[in-house]
Amino acid sequence: AFGAPMVPIAQSTLLDTFPREQHGLATALFGFGVVLGPIIGPTVGGAVAEAQNWRWAFFLIVPFALVTVLGIFLFVRDRKRTEPPRALDWTGFLALATALAAMQLMFGRGERNSWFESTETIIEAVLAVGAIYLFVVHSLTTKQPFISFNLFHNRNYSVGICLAFIFGMLNFTLMVMTPTMLQDLRGYPDSVIGMLLATRGIGSIAAVFVVVRISNWDPRMALSIGFTCQALSGYAMSQFDINMTYWDIAWTSVLQGFGIGMSWVPLTLIMFSTVKPERLDEASAVFHMLRNFAASLFISISIAIVVRSTFINTMALNEFISLFNKSLLFPNVTGPLDFGDINSLALAGSEIRRQATLIGYLNVFKLFTVLCVLPIPFIWLARLPRHDR
Repeated sequence: AFGAPMVPIAQSTLLDTFPREQHGLATALFGFGVVLGPIIGPTVGGAVAEAQNWRWAFFLIVPFALVTVLGIFLFVRDRKRTEPPRALDWTGFLALATALAAMQLMFGRGERNSWFESTETIIEAVLAVGAIYLFVVHSLTTKQPFISFNLFHNRNYSVGICLAFIFGMLNFTLMVMTPTMLQDLRGYPDSVIGMLLATRGIGSIAAVFVVVRISNWDPRMALSIGFTCQALSGYAMSQFDINMTYWDIAWTSVLQGFGIGMSWVPLTLIMFSTVKPERLDEASAVFHMLRNFAASLFISISIAIVVRSTFINTMALNEFISLFNKSLLFPNVTGPLDFGDINSLALAGSEIRRQATLIGYLNVFKLFTVLCVLPIPFIWLARLPRHDR
């Protein structure tokens, strides 16, 4: 949790250091770490966990952290500020933190607790609504709020923050859902899953180079291409069957990685192109907070969809396994299975659970595709800054 400010501080420092005409190149280079880090980490971690022990995966960060700390002291210079730092608005901070935590718990545990049939879910919902109300009212009435709503008077930033929320929902979901799908349905080992996930990095690297080469393009066009590539990847994954191959996972991962890489740079350019330098810290913090919250929120929703869909489809498919189903009397339908034998029934039940689970994952991929397509028209609500026209 204490590492949460690192990315927004790094990005605001980067944007403040480089002139606006070089923000595209600087953001592209920064995007290497943002996009590739979550891809390389699970890949290497999966190999280490399989070769040694899962605990060793957590020690991998230690040498990189030490080098980073040394680099900060040697190369990063403190920025000169023309105004004194603001006092922390504890009321706004605690209200926002409570609202986000309550919503995360509600969506993460809602399916397990049968949603609003559970007292816990009701309490979390009431707490989230109350905390949001307190945060909004307090922010509008205090002189120095934790997050100033004046920031959202900037049209590009307001459009960008909505797009960033959806981008956050899309960014990590497939990377979290795909490994569990491959383990549950195909029985792939951790090392193979890690290598398949690493193919996403190929697309991301290619996209960053493409973005640098087309830096004179309208960033709205590049962002639209990025969301379209992710939509095509999600649609292809929604057509998977139980016999999906390595190639099926690899090429869809490459396409998804390309879409993410194409989206990151133009999204940040649109958001921060018209933000005043003294507001970059606040703008970057809100951006990454909402992006990370959206990612965890949609992952929780996706897991709930898989669990719910698996239960519903298991019950629906089990209705066909009955002595009253005359189609099961024909050998060309049942094959080697004899539904009068308990072993055959157990085998059929296992296959039904696999197919029902697959349907749950396919439903997530369909929702992913819809979320990729929906924001594309709204991208064009953003305006190009004068120096990009």
